[in-house]
Amino acid sequence: MAFSRVTTIGALNVVALGALLGAAALGRTVPGARAVVPEGASPTLVYAVNEYGYSVTAFRQSANGNAAPTVDISGSETKIYEPVGLAVARSGQVAVSDSGNDITLYAAGANGNVAPVGTITCGRGGDPGVPGQIAFDERGNLYAEYYGGYHAPSDAIEVYKPSEQSGCVTGKHVLFGAKTGISSFGGIAVAGGTIYNSSGNGVLEFHTSDNGNVAPFNVIEGAKTGLSQANGIAVDKNGYLYIANANDVRVFAPGASGNAKPVAVISGSNTLIPQPGSGYGALSIAAGKDGSIFVGVQYDTNVSSILVFAAGSNGNVAPEHIITGAKTGLDWVAELGIL
Repeated sequence: MAFSRVTTIGALNVVALGALLGAAALGRTVPGARAVVPEGASPTLVYAVNEYGYSVTAFRQSANGNAAPTVDISGSETKIYEPVGLAVARSGQVAVSDSGNDITLYAAGANGNVAPVGTITCGRGGDPGVPGQIAFDERGNLYAEYYGGYHAPSDAIEVYKPSEQSGCVTGKHVLFGAKTGISSFGGIAVAGGTIYNSSGNGVLEFHTSDNGNVAPFNVIEGAKTGLSQANGIAVDKNGYLYIANANDVRVFAPGASGNAKPVAVISGSNTLIPQPGSGYGALSIAAGKDGSIFVGVQYDTNVSSILVFAAGSNGNVAPEHIITGAKTGLDWVAELGIL
């Protein structure tokens, strides 16, 4: 099925976005069973790292419109500078990577102008390599993409155990080399013993035990995938892959391989995902506990927003609600996380 693509949304503001939400949600299907919230589970918090806001903000899933964040980690004590990556552990610990070449970690429940409880840094006298997007696994191990440099002679993914998440730690568990095909200009997610690295027109998959110059055990790539600018990636509890793919969102079934067709594509004017000429598109993505889909977008009017889609959304569908406006503190949402 073909999905329409509509350009130019125009000068967007909170009122205009709200009006657009009145559009019918067309073509919604449920391609497969999705994660559900366990009985008695705490409300979902959606974390966003704001590259040009020098901050981390978090919102309850029900947040709508110009809502102030529930959590706002910002200020001189945080040491956050142009952050590009974010990871939230099951314990509530928050990790942030930035262009200062550090990864800083904050205690569960951290809020305000707080100092990090740990800082991963090394090689400041030379070329330490710049960390990109980051992810925690179920055990609290932290996975970081690097743009070459001190940590590896090429783009790499380095793994830090909980006991290694501060100070100078290099070379213990690093994926790098020509066989890997890793590109740090994309997204990273870790689930079920698999590392997912999305960038450009494909997704690479590695075992979490892989080390050194090894080839991925699975690659999703080809014309049928429709992947062209895979900026971000998320995995839900059932193994579905969600890709923030420039001007749309693409969902792949568990076990997808090769030139696989997505099982869902969220695309079109109703979605409010910026199209060419109206913004920078979909920058980041996260999958909620109930299967909701969170998409960080950037419009050419310098408006940053988080679009929230219902579980199983497919086609030219409107988001259920939007987090946007000056009070949100959103400013170029480079990566999203869920707690």
